[in-house]
Parts: sequence; C-alpha cells; structure tokens
Amino acid sequence: MNVKKLLRMLAYTMLAVCIAGWLLLPYTRQLTFGPAIEGVPLCRLQADFRRDALGPDFVPGPFDKVANWLKLRGTRNTYEALQAEGRVAILKSLLDDAHPAVRKRAVEKLAANAIWSPDIPPMLALLLDDASREIKKLAMEGLLSAKIKEASAVPKLLLLADDPDRDCRILASQTICVLSDDAQLKVSIVEKALRDADMTVVFRALQLLDELRLVSDLALSYRVRYPNVHALPWRQEKQSEQFQATPALSAALSHLLDNANPEVRSHAARTLAEFGDSARSALPKVNAMLGDADTMCRVSAAYAVMRMNPESPEALAVLRQSLQSQNAQVRIAALGAARLLPPLANTLFSEILAMAAADDHDHFFPVRVHAVATLGNCGRKAVPHLLKLMQTAPPLMLIACVDALGAVGKDAHEATGVLRALVNDYHVGVAARNALARIDARYLAEKE
Repeated sequence: MNVKKLLRMLAYTMLAVCIAGWLLLPYTRQLTFGPAIEGVPLCRLQADFRRDALGPDFVPGPFDKVANWLKLRGTRNTYEALQAEGRVAILKSLLDDAHPAVRKRAVEKLAANAIWSPDIPPMLALLLDDASREIKKLAMEGLLSAKIKEASAVPKLLLLADDPDRDCRILASQTICVLSDDAQLKVSIVEKALRDADMTVVFRALQLLDELRLVSDLALSYRVRYPNVHALPWRQEKQSEQFQATPALSAALSHLLDNANPEVRSHAARTLAEFGDSARSALPKVNAMLGDADTMCRVSAAYAVMRMNPESPEALAVLRQSLQSQNAQVRIAALGAARLLPPLANTLFSEILAMAAADDHDHFFPVRVHAVATLGNCGRKAVPHLLKLMQTAPPLMLIACVDALGAVGKDAHEATGVLRALVNDYHVGVAARNALARIDARYLAEKE
C-alpha cells in the first residue's frame, strides 16, 4: 500500500514538474497559449531575429539553451519566412529591446518596409525620441522613403534640425520638407540650413531648395546620359509648384555669393536665378559676381542677371564669351542658360548654330547635342538648319534634332513629312511621334 502511494505521489510529482516546465519555458508556453505569429511562438521569432542582428555576440538564455538541448529549435531563421504583417509585428515588439544593435536592426527593417505599411510611419515618429542618434537617423530615413504625411513627427524634427550632429540636421531638414504641408515652414527651415557653418549642410540645403521649387537644376541639365533617350536633359520639364523668395531667404542666398567655395557661389547664383523677380534684392551682388575669378560662377551669375534683368549687356557678354570657352563644361553651362531663356537663345542664335553644326573634332559631342537642344527654343528660323543637320546626324544627334523640332511646335510644320518617315524607326520612332504630336494636332487624331 505504501509502495502504491509512493508511486502515485511520484507520478503526480513528475506530472507537476512537466506541467511547470511546460509553463516556465517561454517556447512551450507560447506554443500553447500564445502569443504566436503564424503558429510560431513569439519568443522563438525574437530569438532568431536577435541571433541574426548580434551574430557572434548573441548569448542564448537558460531557457533557450534548454530548448536547444531538447531540439525544439530548427536551424532556419523563422523571421525571414514570415509574411509582411508578421514581420512588422516582430519588429514592433523589438523596438524597446535592451540591446542597441537589435533595436537598430529592427528600425532598419521597419524603415525599409515603411512604404508598404501605413502602420510603420507612426512607429518611426515615436523613435525620433530614442536615446540613440543612429536610431533617430534611421527613423528619419524611413519617414523619407515612405513619403507619408506624419504630422506627429514634425515637432520632433524641428528639434533635430538644431542637433549638433551634421547628418541629423540634414536629415531633419529634408524630412520636414517632405512631411509638412506648410510652405512657410519649409522655406524657413531651408533658410536656416543655408546659414549653417558646415558646408555639407549648405550644399544639401541648396539641393533641397531646388527640389522644393521642383525645377530642373542647371547642374543636372549639363549631363547627357546614354543610351536612354528619355533621360536626355531637354526632356526635363518644370513642374507646377513654385516657391517665392522671402527676404530672409534672399539674404541667406546672397550671403553665399561671398563664399570661398566656387561651387557654393555658383549654385547660390543659379538658385537666385530660379526665383527671378522675387529675388531682385540680390541683383547688385549677382552683378558684381559677373567678374568672379571662376568661369562657372560667371556663367551662373550671368544666367541669374538675365533672369532678373534681360537687357543687361554685361551678362550677355559673359555668356557670349563662355560659348567660346576651351572648357566643354563651361560651353554646356552657357547653352543651358540659353535653353532656359528663349529670348537669349535667339540673341545668340548664330553662335549656337555654329556649335551645333561643328565637326566632332572641333566640339565635344555632348556640346553639339546641347546646342541642338537649345536651337529648339529659337523658333521657326531654326527649322531648316535642324532639317539639314538631320541628313548626316548619328542616332543620338538625330534624336536631339527631332526633339528640338518638337520644341519649336506648330512653326515646324514643314518638318512633318520628314518626321512621319521616322515614326517606325527603331532609334528615333518614339521621339518622332512625340514631336509630331506637338507640331500637328491632326497626327493624334489620326492615331485615335
């Protein structure tokens, strides 16, 4: 009898130990009662993520060791096998992890998936209060990639715009301009960045200002990229959104005209040019810059002056001289200014035509391509010259000529026969169809 009682007590004890062990081990407890994601206990998913984030520094806990000994873990990283919603749930559970490397990896993954899930941007906004500057940066990068208006992030970003860390200031300014709908706030943020002591912040502010105005930067129009014809510079069109230069912004840009770095001076002048009449207060300083020691600065200054004062003989002389420069990039810059100012292109028509018709040995080929693109702003008088160039032009130059005819518009009606013969051409067909649509409305009607 005592033996039976002893065996019964031993059996109950073993059962109690098994139940207690089952409940104490996170893996078995969550396998039974949850939380689990797609049937996998949360603790295993978290452990797999930590192991991946920490690498050789990962130290399994006592229960993890028991689970490993019992072979309750597979070798596969279960996190990677989850669906998108399951991954977001795991990442959210690890945002307050004690180990910075785990938190950083979780934020990186969230930032990379921010565009796909509307639940992620609010999480990233909360992370802007994290003690780690690296995590703040990752959160801002995620908000930038998502491009979802997250109003709760803006006050925190305003604080980060004054952060001692340069990259933090740049990211904060950029993120504010993406997330905020307040145009005045955007301009004030850029104006502050333009006065920053760090030139990297200033450069990024100038680029950001171009993006805010949504205009094609002259520096970008200087490039010709092969072989994608849709990336050619004259296909870049100005967008509808326009910013006006406030007095503070004009003053900040004017201050940069005295900067020791010629790239900063040149970019500031081009930006003032895009503001046009709203930046006329800077005209005296831009005029003085026509005598700058740097050639590209003189070209940018001349372009800015012509935007604000089209009758300036000094600026015209600088641009005319630049078209004769030995430096191909200077010639392209001067052509870019003429292309953005049609009256100027007409004034310099003979010089531009000579560059477009020059032999490749006389002018760097991209210079000829830009010259042909600029002829498109010269109206009807450029049409016969463009048709003549097309007779011997290689494919890329032929595309440039066709695009220029399209830019002339209805006044290029005499070119319709030549263009119709090219609509099925492998190299030029797309450009020819686009040009015909701009020249002759009947062409679109025929297609319909």
